Amino acid sequence: MFCAFLGIFTINSACASTSETAKTEEPYPTTTTAPPPTPSISVTTTTTTSAPIFIIPNEGENFEAVIELCDLASNSLQCEEECFASDSNLENCVAEAEEITDASEPENKSELDPSETQTSETSTATTLGDIDTSDVVSSFLGSYILTDDEFGTQVTVTVNESVRAISSNALANHATGDFPNLGNPNAISEQSTSYVFTTEPVYTGSATEVLTIGVAINGVKFEPGTAESVSCASGEFYRIEALQETYNLGLDLNNAHVQPTGEYHYHGVSQLLVDAFSTDVDLVHLGFAADGFLIYYSKSGSYESGYKLKNTQRTGTGCLATGPAGGNTVEINGTIPDGTYTSDWIHEDADGKLDACNGITINDEYKYFLTESFPYIPRCLNGEVSDAAPVGGPPVGVRPGSGPPPDLTFVAESLGVDLSELMSALGPPPPDLEAAALKLDVSLSELQSLMPRPG
Repeated sequence: MFCAFLGIFTINSACASTSETAKTEEPYPTTTTAPPPTPSISVTTTTTTSAPIFIIPNEGENFEAVIELCDLASNSLQCEEECFASDSNLENCVAEAEEITDASEPENKSELDPSETQTSETSTATTLGDIDTSDVVSSFLGSYILTDDEFGTQVTVTVNESVRAISSNALANHATGDFPNLGNPNAISEQSTSYVFTTEPVYTGSATEVLTIGVAINGVKFEPGTAESVSCASGEFYRIEALQETYNLGLDLNNAHVQPTGEYHYHGVSQLLVDAFSTDVDLVHLGFAADGFLIYYSKSGSYESGYKLKNTQRTGTGCLATGPAGGNTVEINGTIPDGTYTSDWIHEDADGKLDACNGITINDEYKYFLTESFPYIPRCLNGEVSDAAPVGGPPVGVRPGSGPPPDLTFVAESLGVDLSELMSALGPPPPDLEAAALKLDVSLSELQSLMPRPG
């Protein structure tokens, strides 16, 4: 460790302060330990960054200048502890920094303005287990290609100016459960998905409810809501949660399962996903939200959900369930909220806890979190959502050849519109719910919750 190398210097060592900052404030580490090797995973990264120009310290300059150098070159150098572990390591760090400086400095170094920035482009191809983890996380903010031959994962992300374009086959880069299973009759299949998010998110604080909240780094989508529900003759409607113990929705060890289309997707925290992108700091960058903000997981659980169970009994008579208990009568009236249904939960604003969209501002940057407790994955977005963002959920309505169209009388009555007006707004199957919600002047989330599931 360089602190030992520099033992003659006293108390306020820069290595201690730098390490503390990385653990408590920075979302991306400057000091890391690489995760266990996963040789089958390969990553090609192309990143474009605006990096400060720095001057190589001359012989005799103090060690703070060298630490500053290492910090400024953190995307291409190992952490300062490794640089200062020995004289030879320090020489290698400075030599590598000189190469970076030679490639990016203007010809007239004497006129260099320290406030100037330049854009540099680097390209590397290596094995995920061999990359310094800080580089992996930082690379995922730029363009990258992630492939995994063992699991078939193929993800291409291109960042161009203010746009992040994601193309994926939706196959996770980790083990999954067995599908089909008793609670989920669908088999995982390769997809062709694409998403376009902004890289310059704008916080509005006005929550937009969505089903597909965003996409993980590995190209698998985050979709916490379900198509299964309970409808009561007395008018009540209950959306069944994926993570509960009453109904078997066939979730695997990753809190994920498969849609009828064959698309695998997350309903909660996947520890294997966390492990795949974890570093030695608390916050793990796991994905991109549809409004452009980033999605994290706190290994220490430092950021807590603001939701709690309601303490009022449920109401509803003549209730029927869809999905695993399809067609079965469900006793709802007088039962106690236990997390089986989405409406069992209520958010309370509390200092230090996550907001209603499971987000929080840290060091002037807004972030979303996956949590072990409800809502598990955010159910809304607090940033501007572009027209290209995925705001829909699983296909809703009848599929061609699957039978007669569903009876939408209950939906029309609940929305306070004529049945013919509802049918006209929905159009031919599969219906465009977003367009229908605009035509009917109702919220997309309300329309989605009322519509029957496919089939």
